[in-house]
Amino acid sequence: MDKAASSGLAAHLHTLLERMRHATFTQGARVITLTAPHANAGNSLIAALFARRLHETGLKVLLVDASLPPDPRTSPGRWAPGDGTGPGLVSHEAEGPDRLWIAIHPDDAGRFNDPARLRILFETELAAYDAVIVDCAPARIGSGAAIESMTIAAISGATLVIGKANRTFGHERDSALALLAECRAPLAGFVINDTIAPSLGSEIAREVRRFRRFHPRWADRLAGWAESLPLFNLPA
Repeated sequence: MDKAASSGLAAHLHTLLERMRHATFTQGARVITLTAPHANAGNSLIAALFARRLHETGLKVLLVDASLPPDPRTSPGRWAPGDGTGPGLVSHEAEGPDRLWIAIHPDDAGRFNDPARLRILFETELAAYDAVIVDCAPARIGSGAAIESMTIAAISGATLVIGKANRTFGHERDSALALLAECRAPLAGFVINDTIAPSLGSEIAREVRRFRRFHPRWADRLAGWAESLPLFNLPA
């Protein structure tokens, strides 16, 4: 990627993260969950970038990975939300937000899917953090995660749903939003991940603009056509 393209991507990403911040944290949300209609939508990456962006503004931020499947290799009863041991499992980073990976034994899934216990974990045990960003599993029944995203979303201050440009189908989006509405999750927005996963039209336009130094008018016209053609830019 050339310097101009890299600079444009950085600016685009900064704008996306700022919009996410204004839709959640600046509206009073402290616990912010990110989920997606399906796997591989870029949810974990965007959650990490979002947590780092909030950290860069001077906030004390915790990034929680709650997207993990049950792990029989962990000790059953090792810990549970509300028992006071959660903060001791936080990894304190020298640079960037702190991290908490919620890896639990299958027998403990019931305790971790208890909204009352999770509320104590996030609002009392982790009260020292200005913002808690939770990377959740896909918002669908049978996602395979130890903690259902709907359980966390229901007790959060704001929920963001991440869709992948031209790879998230309408019925997947609608199904995820319906599940979140059913559990009364505070939906803050649906984010189209076209920064990390650009549409086919954007990818074609980017490649065509490489020839701008030879034929600027032709390159601009062809790039504009690729970006505007519905076939290459199907709605998510």
